[in-house]
Amino acid sequence: MGKKGFFAAALLAIFLLEPFLCSAIKINEIMYNPAGDDNNKEFIEVYMEQWTNLSGWTIGDSSSNDTLTILYYSQANTNYALIAEEGFNLSGIDATVYSAGATIGNNLDNSADSVYLYDSNKALVVSASYDGALANGNGRSVEYDNENDEWHESCYIGGSPGMQNCEIIINQTDPPQNQTPENQTNETIPSSEECKAFIVAYTDKEMYNITDKVSIHFALYNDSFPYKIEYWIEDSIGNIVKSKYNTTNTNTKTWTPELDEKDGIFYLKSGLYLDCGNETKTADAESMFIVLNDGAVRMTDSSLSIEEVYTGSDNKIEFGQVLKIKAEVYKGDESSSTVSFWVENDEGEKVSQATSALFYNKFTKYDITMPLQLKPNCNNAYRSGTYTVVAEGFDARDEKPVDISGITKSLCPISSSASGTSAASASAEKETSGPSKTETKISYQLLNFKNKLEPKEQVINELLIQNDDETHVFDVWSYVYRGSKSYSGEREGNKQSIELSPYESAVVELENSIENANPGEYNLKVKVKKDNQKTNYEMTEDVEIVNNTETHNQTAQGAINGELKGLMENRTGLAGNVVYEGSAAKSKKLSFIFLIASIFLISIMGLRNWIDNARAKKGRKQADKAIKMKENI
Repeated sequence: MGKKGFFAAALLAIFLLEPFLCSAIKINEIMYNPAGDDNNKEFIEVYMEQWTNLSGWTIGDSSSNDTLTILYYSQANTNYALIAEEGFNLSGIDATVYSAGATIGNNLDNSADSVYLYDSNKALVVSASYDGALANGNGRSVEYDNENDEWHESCYIGGSPGMQNCEIIINQTDPPQNQTPENQTNETIPSSEECKAFIVAYTDKEMYNITDKVSIHFALYNDSFPYKIEYWIEDSIGNIVKSKYNTTNTNTKTWTPELDEKDGIFYLKSGLYLDCGNETKTADAESMFIVLNDGAVRMTDSSLSIEEVYTGSDNKIEFGQVLKIKAEVYKGDESSSTVSFWVENDEGEKVSQATSALFYNKFTKYDITMPLQLKPNCNNAYRSGTYTVVAEGFDARDEKPVDISGITKSLCPISSSASGTSAASASAEKETSGPSKTETKISYQLLNFKNKLEPKEQVINELLIQNDDETHVFDVWSYVYRGSKSYSGEREGNKQSIELSPYESAVVELENSIENANPGEYNLKVKVKKDNQKTNYEMTEDVEIVNNTETHNQTAQGAINGELKGLMENRTGLAGNVVYEGSAAKSKKLSFIFLIASIFLISIMGLRNWIDNARAKKGRKQADKAIKMKENI
């Protein structure tokens, strides 16, 4: 084994071993069937011997999975974490809270179900099952009794979320905060807003390949006060590999490792500066992750290719119509982001509107369809014939021919000669009554609509606006929603204004970023306000958020070293259909296996060094003997 291979193996062994040595994690309490409506009341409590960030981990039931997002970080209580649904009442809870979205899994089944907790590498960490015999609809939860290794009903209505289970606190006279004895109502105790500076910084995975993009996330104690986050990335010896940057939001950030980065440990570091009015409070956070370089080579040169020009079934298109093209764009090691598309004649004069697209990610291939609005050509300035479709950007250019014939007459004034009158009479009519035109209506068309989206995906929809015979100002915006809630930020967050001259057309790009949306059916709403009129034009399309999380029994894939591949797969080897798995005893067993593997690797390296030293020592003795024999001669 070479030094690089040994380093990668040892690094991987230590990294995988650390969570089992440091923290035993178990599912400690389940509220699967609260009294009344289950919505916003179900929860799962996780107990950990040492605090572990569960952001980016996956919680699931027997039907579906959800990715966890941190809502609240408790500095005081680091042994308990609460996994809850959207809208869960957090009053009086002092534990770190994670959201599973609208429901936990596919709603915890009221008769019987199993729950599974996976780490960010999709490896199963712990599971638990219930059969519906306990705490089924009576307002209580099922709690795990660690001492007797059994489950029982909670002592209090509402359970004990974020706290010790009641076999430990049963002798207390008063119920714990946030708990209500039977036959009493659950009242919310108002609390004053405190200016506390707490921040959690984390990545979506713990291990990346050199070609992966690292997703950076932040969570705050609360965001009701003005704040600034400074963040950067360092390697294991303190060198800054991503420069410091300031942000005033918690949106997802990204970092792409450089090609020459070596295997190693990196640290995401951050500082929070909270403006509390009369003082500024600060807090720091960091998170560790690993980048492995498998020697992958990425193309550094960008390229453009027009794959298809769509002219309809009759292979004809007229001036004034929208021409669609399909293009393949590869962005290599390129600093610019813009590629433009248009149609031109032999003299290089544009006969269409130029449409530009932005490509931000390096070393990424894009397949896109672009609309190009051809000029109306009402004055017959361009003849029917062959024109050129152009894609240009990244110091590259590609061309494809297209035949354009005829004019879309509905976009142009009616010719006066069509009525059979003389030129003189037509001129007189023009002076008295003005030109006669066909009635042209404003039209809207949604282009490149994508009806299947993934959570946290950024999608760009394009709206084509074709104007009538007057100048108008259009305000355009869009959002993804279900019910009364928007899942793409503020409803008018991407609002744009555009002014169009008579008969002019334009394509408006509307970007939406999907946030905190569970898999299911949603709607895309596109709204247009013309000239500040009270009534908006609306377009509604069905969209589906699909889950890209792997199934429950998915094992860890792609181990870097052959010596550790089997050990990584053994992490997911838990027996199914049991009440509880993943206790401290199991953690010790796994820890022992990883420890033996690490010692084995280090012993091999030490044995090899001992053999090399022995050979060198023997060689030196032989050389000394030869010198003495030569002297005696």
